[in-house]
Amino acid sequence: MRRTRERAISVPSEPWERQSFSRYFVIVGVLLLASMACALWDEVYTRRPWKRYQRDFFTLARRKYAEDLAEAKRVLASDEYKQLRRAYQAAVQRYEKNPTVLATRAEIAQLEKQLAEVRSQLQLVRGDYQALIYVMEHTKDEGKKRSLYQRVTALEREVNPLLAKMEDLQERKRKAQNKLIELAAEKDAAEKKMAPYEARLREAELGLEAIQKEPIKLRQVFNQELKVVDRCQSCHVAADRKGFTDKLFAHPFRSHPDVFFLPAAAQGEAEAAPKDKKEKKDTNAQSKPPRVLNILAVHPVEKFGCTPCHRGQGFAASSVKDAHGEVEFVTMPLLRGEFAQATCLKCHQQETELKGAPVLNEGRRLAVEHGCIGCHAIAQLTPEETDRQIAPDLRELRKKLVSSQWLVDWIEKPTKFRPTTKMPHFYLTRQQAEQIAAYLWQNADKPPAELEQPASFPPNVIAAGKKLFESVGCLACHSLSGKKGEGDFAPNLARIGEKMRYDYMVSWLMDPKKHQPNGLMPSLRLTRQEASNIAAYLTTQRSNAPTFQRSNASLDDPLKARQGKTLIEHYGCFGCHPIKGMEGRSKIGAELSQFGSKPVELLDYGLLEEKVLHTVGLHHARHNTAKARIAWVMQKLRAPRSYDEGRYKEFKDKLRMPKFNFTEKQIRAVTTFLMGLTDEQVPPNWQKRLDEREAAIARGLRIIRRQNCIGCHQFQLENLTFARYDKGEQKIYHLEGLTTTREEGNIYFQLWKEVPGLEGGEAGGSVEVPEKEVLVHAPGLGGDVVPLIVEQVVAKTEMEPEEARALTPPILIGEGRKVQSPWLFE
Repeated sequence: MRRTRERAISVPSEPWERQSFSRYFVIVGVLLLASMACALWDEVYTRRPWKRYQRDFFTLARRKYAEDLAEAKRVLASDEYKQLRRAYQAAVQRYEKNPTVLATRAEIAQLEKQLAEVRSQLQLVRGDYQALIYVMEHTKDEGKKRSLYQRVTALEREVNPLLAKMEDLQERKRKAQNKLIELAAEKDAAEKKMAPYEARLREAELGLEAIQKEPIKLRQVFNQELKVVDRCQSCHVAADRKGFTDKLFAHPFRSHPDVFFLPAAAQGEAEAAPKDKKEKKDTNAQSKPPRVLNILAVHPVEKFGCTPCHRGQGFAASSVKDAHGEVEFVTMPLLRGEFAQATCLKCHQQETELKGAPVLNEGRRLAVEHGCIGCHAIAQLTPEETDRQIAPDLRELRKKLVSSQWLVDWIEKPTKFRPTTKMPHFYLTRQQAEQIAAYLWQNADKPPAELEQPASFPPNVIAAGKKLFESVGCLACHSLSGKKGEGDFAPNLARIGEKMRYDYMVSWLMDPKKHQPNGLMPSLRLTRQEASNIAAYLTTQRSNAPTFQRSNASLDDPLKARQGKTLIEHYGCFGCHPIKGMEGRSKIGAELSQFGSKPVELLDYGLLEEKVLHTVGLHHARHNTAKARIAWVMQKLRAPRSYDEGRYKEFKDKLRMPKFNFTEKQIRAVTTFLMGLTDEQVPPNWQKRLDEREAAIARGLRIIRRQNCIGCHQFQLENLTFARYDKGEQKIYHLEGLTTTREEGNIYFQLWKEVPGLEGGEAGGSVEVPEKEVLVHAPGLGGDVVPLIVEQVVAKTEMEPEEARALTPPILIGEGRKVQSPWLFE
């Protein structure tokens, strides 16, 4: 039944229809607005920190350019610039009113007019000439061809005079133009003096204009071959820009440091070379100074990115920690400071003297020379580095040593006798030292007869030996008193008289290869008398108070020798020393070729994990695997067996690595090298491959280092780069040469190459540079003994240090230009 309208209206409403929901809508609306605000904040600030960094950088950059612009305008308003401007205008007026200039210009105009007429005639004749040649070449009628040939010959008689006339006019025009250049020399010189002032203004104006237009954006480098996706420059905006090095620009707003410099070929050299042999080179063109390339010039960011060298997660842009990879489980976090040099190794394995990586080079050298390769295989090293005898052959011990007990004392603790020795300390007990010494003693060659050791030598013999020792170059390799300039390449000879027999010393000096065929000591071509004199002098090198304990333990006990053999096999002494009966044994240590990418979970911290990690501010190794690995290595090098502390282990399971006599600086260098031993795969075309000549030079340099030619001779110049302010403008100078002296915070540097724009910067001159202005001072290679010789000569004569340098071993820089290679080879 249908309800009436009145009844429908009178029906009461439901309770929910009478209730208001407006406050809930308000709350929900507020929450939505808050969530939207949070999302915007997260987008702009939290998840996009690079936007803030770019805004801050652009603010600082605008401030810098505005200050530079104001300073440039102030300089242009100075009396000095106005005076230069007036001098330039006066020079221009004199130039413009010079009758010779006006006459030469008129001559050039007349020559150009005549050239145009001759060129027009030549074009008409050449058109007919080429048309006839074409018809003659394509006609088959011999009679017509002969007729055409006669006409061509007639036209040639017209063309040749026109060509000769054109060449004459062009030569006259060229001479007139050169004359104008000579007449404009005063004007050009005045303009050149003004140029730096105006260039600074243009640079500031252009920089300010560019920085104001530059948008805030995500900056990305993508390299498919290197598997690189880097957004590092989104925060480090100034990385590949120059000039942002003031204190105002802290990280991440600073320019990338130069790190090292590579002198390149002279600018425009290739362009200046004449393409045609007949074309003459302009003798009036000024030679341009050599360019100086920094590290980004050879590793451009847009091509290489940042992470191949610095590591980290270059694709991450949501936080600094994510971008640097300093978060859990990232295997290749950012390497900071000198440790960043470790990554050079993956592309530059063949280069042992890599420019810009002195710490890596030093770590690599220490790993080789101190015998790390005796126990550990390292695939990244070259054959010249690995195929070498690290320590002496021990078969002549009985012929060599004054006493068998010296051997026991030495094995027990080498640094007690020689604090600077390269032989490490194995933490042996006295009994273990005797057992090892017994095996070595019993397996050494017996001397032909027991010879009497002379008790003393006449003073004149000792004096003659001392003079010879100092003059034949012994101090280039050996140290005796620890003075600056004495070599540390070969064993220190202090206290050698307590160790080595006189008769063996004489035989050794006369023919070192007879005793150590694989040794590095060269023959000094000494006579027996000279060798005897030097040996007599060296026997006087003794300590007044010997620090070794002396015992009467016999080294002839076979049981001790068997026990000693077990110890030698356990500690791997044969890795460095050729030992009779242990030839061909394998290395006892773990291979280190992939140590830099080995998971930190596999590094055994023992009971010291918390202590070691706290030194680098970590609670767990996975929080920053790079810091954790570095901390582990440095602790291992400082105290190799510390990870056994507090743990119960059987003798065969205990750590065996000895303690090397490394300084803290050397520990950091070796750590840098080890951090570079990774399993990272770099495409072959991105690795530095040496060509035949470069490879030969690299091998030669390794041999020069290995034979210590650098102990006497200098092979490479020093590079010194410093910044100096001139009239409010920072100028950077790059010097190549040699440091003569250092006095009162100043470096006195002798230049081998001219430095344009620097007072006293001519080749052969000397420049005084305050050490506070120095940006980079890369040492040269070689001449280690020179300071000692200079000091001795200055002390004995009235020579200045620069004059005394003439008496030092020859400098071999540029030797290839002086001598013929067959003569040098012989």
